Amino acid sequence: MIAPPTDNESERLEYLEWLQLVRSPRTPEFDAIVALAADILDCPIALVSIVGETEQWFKAKHGLEADATSRDVSFCAHTIHGDDVFIVEDAHLDDRFRDNPLVTGDPNIRFYAGYPLSTDGSTKLGSFCVIDRKPRVLTEKQKERVKLLGIAVEGLLRTFESERMAIDTAKSVNDKAKIAQRTATLLDRITAVSGVGGWQLRLDTQELFWTDQTKRIHDVPPDYVPDLETALSFYTPEAGDIVSAVVGDAIENQTNWDIEAEMITAKGRQIWVHTVGEPIFEDNNMVGLIGTFRDITEQKEFELKLKESEAFSKKTSAELRTILDRMEQGVSVFDSDARLTTWNQNYIDIFDKPEGEIRAGVTLQELLEAEESRGDFKPDVHEHLERLYSQLAKGEPVSVEFTLSSGRIVATTHAPMPDGGWVGTHTDITEKATAVEKVRHASLHDALTGLPNRMKLEEEFEAWAKNARGEEIALVMLDLNEFKSVNDTFGHHVGDKLLQQVSRRLKASVRSGDLVARLGGDEFAILLKCSEDNAVVVLERLGTVVVETLTTPFAVEGRSLKIGCSVGISLANGPTPDYETQMQQSDAAMYRIKRSGQSGYGFYLHEQCVPN
Repeated sequence: MIAPPTDNESERLEYLEWLQLVRSPRTPEFDAIVALAADILDCPIALVSIVGETEQWFKAKHGLEADATSRDVSFCAHTIHGDDVFIVEDAHLDDRFRDNPLVTGDPNIRFYAGYPLSTDGSTKLGSFCVIDRKPRVLTEKQKERVKLLGIAVEGLLRTFESERMAIDTAKSVNDKAKIAQRTATLLDRITAVSGVGGWQLRLDTQELFWTDQTKRIHDVPPDYVPDLETALSFYTPEAGDIVSAVVGDAIENQTNWDIEAEMITAKGRQIWVHTVGEPIFEDNNMVGLIGTFRDITEQKEFELKLKESEAFSKKTSAELRTILDRMEQGVSVFDSDARLTTWNQNYIDIFDKPEGEIRAGVTLQELLEAEESRGDFKPDVHEHLERLYSQLAKGEPVSVEFTLSSGRIVATTHAPMPDGGWVGTHTDITEKATAVEKVRHASLHDALTGLPNRMKLEEEFEAWAKNARGEEIALVMLDLNEFKSVNDTFGHHVGDKLLQQVSRRLKASVRSGDLVARLGGDEFAILLKCSEDNAVVVLERLGTVVVETLTTPFAVEGRSLKIGCSVGISLANGPTPDYETQMQQSDAAMYRIKRSGQSGYGFYLHEQCVPN
């Protein structure tokens, strides 16, 4: 029997489409609940099923290979018509289900108990259910457990719903200050979820900034204001000397560092931290240091227990197994013959290992060759193993990062054991790497217009100059006329919107491979390549288009605003283009036009500015 649509089916499907829950990535929180349900209720199958228009899709599953089934044969499509636990004690005796292909064939359902899932109490999204291949009669206590586990799933769905609402809210925000605040909040959430804190030190003022996560690791209040001296004082004396040395070396020689150190928090807790740092630059000058900070106490305690366990290579103790299963990192232990002896489930999950690949006695070489065949391991296997074994033989830990074919980034540390062999800890750092990339993108782009900034322009120029082959590099500088008058008359908010429109028009005026940048204020630049035989023709056409498009009136908040522009153009002179020289030449050409009092463009050629 096919379950009929719900009374509010169109609204329900519309809500599901907005929520974007179907086919969303699976998460460990949902997986943990279905695994727990199967164990508590002693059922081979447990699911979180989302009932769509034509199919039911499993947000989480335990004991079932399929990712989805047709809605026509779905038990859960019946569950969403009620408000309480829906039970089928024996499907063979139930007229609604006796001929259902899920009963007569795989997975051979006989017993089913499902709780309808909703985030608002009325719109049913699907079902949390347990399934058995034999008839069952639940006690009242077991029914209550099904309901309680379903309520827990609803809590996770509300979290998913809140994140979706947050995304929609963020998309509607256009104000520059709100965008900046949203970005800061997002980065703070990323650091809170990943457990990674951040910090930044300005060299000119010696001002030290800690993110909220870094403050939490130090056990200090949110309003705590750190400085370099007090920051170093948290480390133990030996660790403090090491950290002071690497910071000093970074400042003096512009080097990076990546170390583990022992420290004592403000509440007296003795912990281990992993700290990474690198210099930051502005206009090719080092202006500070930036880095990350993470509590690795649990990882260090685990490594210590492994090293102290003389019998670990023969038999894993119950205590170590508990630690393995509770660790967020994946763990792999190899003996002196490079054969796998112990691992946890997170090791399999992080690398998305196929069933049967991880087994006792398999060699690291066999594992890497299997990963290589799937595209999950890029280096040469034999060279990698040679370097790894050499460094472990010296008693040195080895840290590497891998990017899997799925895009996931995994940081791995191999720590040698005294009796031979080593312990590998594996951490999914995809969110951390994404956060770092967001920070880098923000440092190279203008917050108001989204265009590349001066630093990005110089970076791209240098890259183009190194690879120029039979092409001319042209640098176009332009300054807006009458922009100050707009700002003074109508206010900065109108001026900001005008700059955003100018940016869009400039981007529409250039070719796909050209780069448009905002240098600051009302100054912009365009970087482009031209073939040597038609460079002047291309640039004359560009100059004409830019002047015409920027002298066409702009509509801002119901006003028609007319501005102009002065454009200076220079071509690279010689086989080795120089950024500063070409900037000065374009600038000179631009100001020659600006002094004329009219919008237009001009070239810098043979030590002089030639107007159009």
